[in-house]
Amino acid sequence: MSRYVSEKWVSGLALLALFSTSCVRATPPTTGNSQTPIPSTATPELVKGAIEVDGTGAASSLLQATVEGFKLEHPQAQINIGLSGTESGFKKLCAGAIDLVSAARPVTVPETESCRRAGIELVTWPIAVEKLVVVVNAKNTWLNCLTISQLQRVWGPSAEGQLQNWRQLDPSFPNLPLKLYGPGPDSTAFSHFTSSINGKEGSSRSDYQPQENGDSLVRAVAATPEALAYVDASQVEVAGLRIVPTYSEDGCQTSASPALAPEAPTDPLARTLRIYVNQRSLYAKSQVKAFVDYYLSRRKL
Repeated sequence: MSRYVSEKWVSGLALLALFSTSCVRATPPTTGNSQTPIPSTATPELVKGAIEVDGTGAASSLLQATVEGFKLEHPQAQINIGLSGTESGFKKLCAGAIDLVSAARPVTVPETESCRRAGIELVTWPIAVEKLVVVVNAKNTWLNCLTISQLQRVWGPSAEGQLQNWRQLDPSFPNLPLKLYGPGPDSTAFSHFTSSINGKEGSSRSDYQPQENGDSLVRAVAATPEALAYVDASQVEVAGLRIVPTYSEDGCQTSASPALAPEAPTDPLARTLRIYVNQRSLYAKSQVKAFVDYYLSRRKL
């Protein structure tokens, strides 16, 4: 059995729907195998009181912008934000300490059971899609695409001090040093990449050049012809870079010319960010329901 709870969305258009902020009615959320509509009780003059939020920092920019906009419309509402991580956020949600968790992964079966033992039912919506891309310098003419197994060979812990030349990755590649750049180990991009590629969050070789932010990362790659890196897709707007398609299965023809390289049929480096809300908070706290409505109207899908 999967450790994650299966989720059934309200309709096939649930990922694309946006809702007007003039209406406080939220999309009926997912609650296990049932669909429970939320009562529309909040009005602007009633939106006041505290809203407790915690979870991942992966969507922190969207969350912060949402909070700022919401407080402009509802100045009597108080929103307290913590970014202690997805796992910690679920623990707080199941303990009844917060109203909403921002999650970088689906809730697990044990987490759901923990909430239910405390009398807490969870409802959830997708908020954004976080996408990482692999990039090289624009002068790199030999790398057309990569498979997950190749990324594992490059970035796995066992590659540390071992795989240091492009030719080690493929004998047809030039005899040049492989210069690796990436986000720092405290970043959400690092945890996303390592869990997606190496199967465990934080599992990575450490002999690469970590960068403090996305801007310095893409600039470093643009200045280094032998570079290989991964970065948030939203930050690849710098001249001198080229995105390398990634494949979840074999099928990357490294000998093909860049113009002939097909687009990747799947996107192993994309993940959906979600919010999980205490159902009781949605019914009992008009300010929580109003905030969820507002958040859904600004989600990035």
